[in-house]
Amino acid sequence: MADADHVVPVALLEEDAPGEPAPRPVRRWRAYAAGAVVLLAVAGVSLGASELDARRAEARRDALAALGWPALDLAEPPAEAWRLEAGGRLLVEGEGLLVLDAGGSVPLYVGVDPATGEERWKQTGRLGEWCQAWWSDLPEDRTWQQAQVLRRTVPPSALVCASSGQVAEDEVPEGTTSRLRVIDLASGEITTDRVLPGALLAGEEVPGGVVSVRALPGGAVAVSRVALPDGATQWERTFASGGPTPWVGSWLQGDVLTLHATDGTVLRALDVRTGEDAPPAEALDDALVVAVLPDGAGLELRYDGAEVVGSVREADGEERFSFLGDPWVPALDDGSLPDRVVVHRTGHGGSRLVALAVRDGSVLWDVPMPMSYDNGVLRLDGVLVGGSPLLVATDLRTGERLWEVVTGEMAPPAITDGTRVAVPVLEDDGTTSLVALELRSGAEAWRLPVGHVRDWYVLRDGTVLAVQEGLVVAYR
Repeated sequence: MADADHVVPVALLEEDAPGEPAPRPVRRWRAYAAGAVVLLAVAGVSLGASELDARRAEARRDALAALGWPALDLAEPPAEAWRLEAGGRLLVEGEGLLVLDAGGSVPLYVGVDPATGEERWKQTGRLGEWCQAWWSDLPEDRTWQQAQVLRRTVPPSALVCASSGQVAEDEVPEGTTSRLRVIDLASGEITTDRVLPGALLAGEEVPGGVVSVRALPGGAVAVSRVALPDGATQWERTFASGGPTPWVGSWLQGDVLTLHATDGTVLRALDVRTGEDAPPAEALDDALVVAVLPDGAGLELRYDGAEVVGSVREADGEERFSFLGDPWVPALDDGSLPDRVVVHRTGHGGSRLVALAVRDGSVLWDVPMPMSYDNGVLRLDGVLVGGSPLLVATDLRTGERLWEVVTGEMAPPAITDGTRVAVPVLEDDGTTSLVALELRSGAEAWRLPVGHVRDWYVLRDGTVLAVQEGLVVAYR
């Protein structure tokens, strides 16, 4: 062993903990120079590798729980819990109930007990052109991230479906109506059925209800606020559109709904709480806010001809920088390495994945990426997983490709316990297997054949639904 004069303090940084920005407090190590051999010992409490791994795994699970993600254990393959002869897609997960849109030539909706797979109710006939879950008690002052967590953790109050009515070219025929229905999740009964004059152009969710924008015959626009779940009209305004009514646009910022003509001219701005006129909200290039970054800036997206143009904009509306490409914003993001956004670009340089610094848009790394048609699946512990038909895991620090698997046409949902990720892998015979891979190394933990699966869903209790043609199988 070398003497004290050859003892040199060395700081070794552990990998970033989920949800915390770099830099990190470092664990102090001491390096002892002994000829050509370097020995490392912990200065202070010594942790074995297994205990350190256990602590890091626990930190990952805590980070997932804070994001409202289900607690999964992927150390062993899940077992089949139940199967139901019904295809289609999952519309909503309620309190102890699933609602499936079974599709078919005759529209069919099925209420299912998620614990047993037993049918609770059936509803025949199309409920609407689109349906979505509705929450009655989400706080009004919630942030974007808080809303996402609440929607994953708080069961919805009802299912709301709407039909838009008919539009003939640039005119709305006389007698055109749209429809708003509210379906009780426990019974499947239609509790509210409102017929509204005109063709539905847009619907904006507001606390306690929905604001509808409708095109009326004769070149007029109607805006009304409808309370849910009873369907009572709280206020309604009607005014001239100034152009072809089917193409009136609208956007909601805060409590102000701004309506504009096809040339961008502002037609009217209304306070959605009262229906009274209000100062128009500033339009930000018709940009879609796809994420709110940890420093409060908005990650926005708009289309400029055939190109996707993104920007990072300060909370006061000032643009920090713009970029070309499609930002990868997974539904599951633990906040690790918040100093960068990742963009998928295509063009003359081929398909590429690029990391941009949040502070100024400078390129941190730029690597080739197999052509992909989907967004990121998850961003966890410094690893970004995404893409299809080739699913790729990328080191967020360096851009290094860690592993890849062929999943098929659609990217899978985020199925993870923080240490492993379970992904559907397309086998040579065309069937699918659910395969658990170590998040960073890609090492296979297990493989479960599941047949010809079209869609995947993860429920709040961690149950995984695999939807096949005419069959739903639950694994837990």
